[in-house]
Amino acid sequence: MAGSDTVQSVERALDLLQALAGSDAGLRLGDLAKTLDLNTTTAHNLVRTLIGRGFVTKGAGQHLRLGPALGELVAQEADRRLLRAAATAGVSIQRVFPACIINLAEPVGSELRVRIRLSGDRPGQVQRPASQTANLHGSAVGLCTQAFADQGTVQALREGQPFHEHATRLWASPEALEAHLAQARSDGHVLTPFASQELWRVSAPVFSTHGHFLAAFGVALPIALADEAARRDLIAAVRAAATTIPSSETEPS
Repeated sequence: MAGSDTVQSVERALDLLQALAGSDAGLRLGDLAKTLDLNTTTAHNLVRTLIGRGFVTKGAGQHLRLGPALGELVAQEADRRLLRAAATAGVSIQRVFPACIINLAEPVGSELRVRIRLSGDRPGQVQRPASQTANLHGSAVGLCTQAFADQGTVQALREGQPFHEHATRLWASPEALEAHLAQARSDGHVLTPFASQELWRVSAPVFSTHGHFLAAFGVALPIALADEAARRDLIAAVRAAATTIPSSETEPS
């Protein structure tokens, strides 16, 4: 039983949402009032308020269902968890390799957005860029996303950065790119093959616990510091981070 310090109207609103969540087909107002033992006026006022805030929606036949605002709250919290976990993993790697650059990149529509960044000139300082995007064909996180994201996501990103406009100076042909992506899928991580770059780069995919691609976690290290042992250790660290970052709370709604 609820304690005396609770707010009755809030309790009723939460009971209402729980009742709708337990109904496959939704509930009419009268059925909802009966289920919650409320008079119709009280139920109507609660529903009207929740509809106004997006937590309840009215469908065909006046059936009430949960609205999009609940899913948005869950998605926002999942996003925060994902970024916090990525930042923690990045800081941990930079303790060992302070000169490295770390990015978490997430596909959003036709853009691959950098959500978390740690730079080598400010080790341990987590940046959350507002509008930075990653190169789809030239960065490790871009190649990782192409290798491991679903076909619809990859197609949308490629429409934003077409091969003939953004990749011809990097790749001999689309077939060469596809062969590299196939090798990455076999290896479970991506290395960039561009010898002229000053940074050695590696990236691994971040999947939800249900196998949905969420983001690419990547690390770049100056070539001068990227000896065989460092590369081996960073590949292991990036793969481990990409595995530990996600949780069931990061699955999109």
